[in-house]
Amino acid sequence: MLMGFAASLAVGLALCLRGSIAQVSKIRFRGLWLIPLALIAQVLIVNVLFDLPEGVARAAHVATYAVAAAFLAVNLQIPGMPILALGTAANAVTIALNGGVLPASAQATAAAGWTADDARFANSLPLDDPRLAWLGDNYATPAWVPFSNVYSLGDVVIVLGIFVIAFRASRLPMTSLRPVPRDASGGRHSAPVASVSNGNAHRSTLARFSAWTVRRGWRTAKMR
Repeated sequence: MLMGFAASLAVGLALCLRGSIAQVSKIRFRGLWLIPLALIAQVLIVNVLFDLPEGVARAAHVATYAVAAAFLAVNLQIPGMPILALGTAANAVTIALNGGVLPASAQATAAAGWTADDARFANSLPLDDPRLAWLGDNYATPAWVPFSNVYSLGDVVIVLGIFVIAFRASRLPMTSLRPVPRDASGGRHSAPVASVSNGNAHRSTLARFSAWTVRRGWRTAKMR
């Protein structure tokens, strides 16, 4: 809930900076279905399937990040997506190194009003000997923020990436937001900009030369 709220604010801020929502709607994501799949799986693991064995839940939690990584990999050409990928990678690596759980600060969880529940899987909780603890959920939202929660540095970078995507997309032409097609050999097609420009330049030069010739001939005839 917190990340959805923060992402909505990021997109709203980008549009408030004289951005065009029509331009944002023209972004063409590849494999967009992967994101709902990963999010629904996380909701099921954390909030619905309470009877899952701890090991299965942790492995499934890591797997959701693998699904998200696949989406990010095929959309890295979109401006701002590498930033979002960096934040996601920070969370994913930390979770993988800590057995499928993102370590959290005890102070942060207490400030957010979290209480331990041994009967259900928690995707973030204080650990005795966490790895990359500085990338864990070490920060709690202020009291005035809806959906009291904890967050990590990776979460901050993810929201920044969403803002950059919306900000850049709201100002870029539609063609620059579409994935570049590949030819049969795996290479990327590119528009023959240089040849078109050269052709226009040749036609322009020819037109100027023709006009000069006509004027020259007219002046010569007049002098005679």
